[in-house]
Amino acid sequence: MEFFKRDKLIVGGVPEHFNSPWHLAMSNGIFQKYNVDVEFKSVPEGSGKMVAGLKDKSLDVAIILTEAIVNDIASGSSSRLIATYVESPLTWGIFVKPDSSIQSIADLKGKTIGISRIGSGSHLMSYVLADQQEWKVDDGDLKFEILNNITGLKEGIRDGKCDAFMWEQFMTKPYVDSGELRKIGVIVTPWPCFMIAVREEILKRHFNSIRKMLLAIQESARNFQNGGQSSIDYISTKFNLKPEDAKEWFSQVRFSQDGSVSRRVLVKTMDTLSRAHILNYNNLSKDFSFSSLYDRRAVMHSVDMEEIQTIQLHYAQRMRNELKDMGKESGSLTEDEIKHLDQLHYFGEEVVMAAANFLKLNPGKRVLDVGSGLGGPARLLAEKFQVST
Repeated sequence: MEFFKRDKLIVGGVPEHFNSPWHLAMSNGIFQKYNVDVEFKSVPEGSGKMVAGLKDKSLDVAIILTEAIVNDIASGSSSRLIATYVESPLTWGIFVKPDSSIQSIADLKGKTIGISRIGSGSHLMSYVLADQQEWKVDDGDLKFEILNNITGLKEGIRDGKCDAFMWEQFMTKPYVDSGELRKIGVIVTPWPCFMIAVREEILKRHFNSIRKMLLAIQESARNFQNGGQSSIDYISTKFNLKPEDAKEWFSQVRFSQDGSVSRRVLVKTMDTLSRAHILNYNNLSKDFSFSSLYDRRAVMHSVDMEEIQTIQLHYAQRMRNELKDMGKESGSLTEDEIKHLDQLHYFGEEVVMAAANFLKLNPGKRVLDVGSGLGGPARLLAEKFQVST
């Protein structure tokens, strides 16, 4: 019977602790239990290489960084998100050689950053870092050198091909402990770190196998998450981590229980990529919609009141901290001073200006901002168009 036929799925992923549930699902027979044949293909070059693998059909499925796959699909690829894999964020360490004169992130301005390849996480997050530091990559505030993988990046640091690079901080900690690298800071993704993406052709022809694969990996991830010390021992041994480092990583990682995909996360990712000048909304297809990022059969995440309140608290605390850093805890503020803090809606200031131009706003008009949040759009319109909000 067709039900019992197993189609082999070629799944690509980085050789890191995050993919322990995939290795365990194969060794423990969980994929066999769900009657699905999975071949895990290690991709040490990272997400940029997996994007290429999905395009050249050497991969059917990729366990891939959120920012890399969202950028790729939004730019027109035929892959689709099918599930969230790791819902905790990724902490990128920023590394230099031990005797480098670079002492802080601020010292990286104008330097050369090693990346695995164009479109990789190490490449995209460099842009995000530049955006946070208000650097202009196009003006030479950062330069890039393609060095393929962690081995190439370490050699590039040593040989002077690059001044710094970014990589997951726990997998690189052994190199810091040995004195081969020095960490000068971190940058944390504002989204879940890993998603599962599938070629559209595979979704159309083998969705039943994809569905069984997801059920299997979710079971394996639950077993791993609940494994406690045995899981810590596994990653410590397999990935050459000190037990205390393996324990710290394990305490921070959260695997998705149901694989649900959050529209809010997708929008935030695209908005961040746009602000970092990686993704240009003007270049998107006129038929683009956020629903084209994921397969319609994916489990979509519903937002509850607790999540809404958590988001509100996050942004309120962020605003307080940044105003304190600016020395603006009291007194008046201009719209330009706080526009990077209070434009929290989809697409930021760009879409407010587009709406204002569409409405042909001019001085003296009255505008009602429904659901105004922190009031950013209302302040922007009042200052730029002299309207009453």
